[in-house]
Amino acid sequence: MGRFERKIKQRMQRNVEDFDVWFAKNREKLGNFAAQSDEEEESENGVKKLKKKAKWLIPLAFVLLAVCVTLCFLPVMRGGQAPGSQPALTFGDEAVYNAEMTDEQIREVQAAKPVLSDFYIAAGRSAWLIKDDSLVFQTLDAELELTDYYLVTIQIEYNQYYNFIAKYMYEELETETSSGGYQIRYSQVGTDDSGLYLYRMRTKKDGQTIYWEIHCFEESIGQFIEQVFAG
Repeated sequence: MGRFERKIKQRMQRNVEDFDVWFAKNREKLGNFAAQSDEEEESENGVKKLKKKAKWLIPLAFVLLAVCVTLCFLPVMRGGQAPGSQPALTFGDEAVYNAEMTDEQIREVQAAKPVLSDFYIAAGRSAWLIKDDSLVFQTLDAELELTDYYLVTIQIEYNQYYNFIAKYMYEELETETSSGGYQIRYSQVGTDDSGLYLYRMRTKKDGQTIYWEIHCFEESIGQFIEQVFAG
């Protein structure tokens, strides 16, 4: 049983009332169920005799109520999954831990990805999955000087199920193109606080996705795409 299920079970146990307390609160709702257990009736020959009431109705009502409550909480106790369904694979920042990259690690990433060869990379951070220490994500703070000057945040995805906080911003990008085997989508999204033009771009190649946040002086990233991706 996981930590979440234990918390739900503990909360349910804390919230269960003693039967006598519950019965006192719901006595009026039960109506005739709470009536006296015996009553008299008169037979055809005039002799009075006791008739037993159905005393078992009260505990039966309580049992049915308990079953209903259990069924309501069952999906929560099962982690919100329907019977037979697969558990959710996506996860967020709560499932990872971050570590600063060393200069050597940055050089290794840059050497492994020719698309990064012309960048000056000032710093980098890696995100690792807590449960198995697998690499999930890398973020590089980079600069590139061509005819224009570019400040770029490069975010390399190693686990497609990681929903980093800004991932939704890259879902509906307007312009589509390709270069050097990369599938490229990008949009200009206005200007930043310094007045530089701000672009967001998503590229895919060989099953890996990279997310780019690009700040530049000119209202175009055509030269950036040609220089970086044409190879």
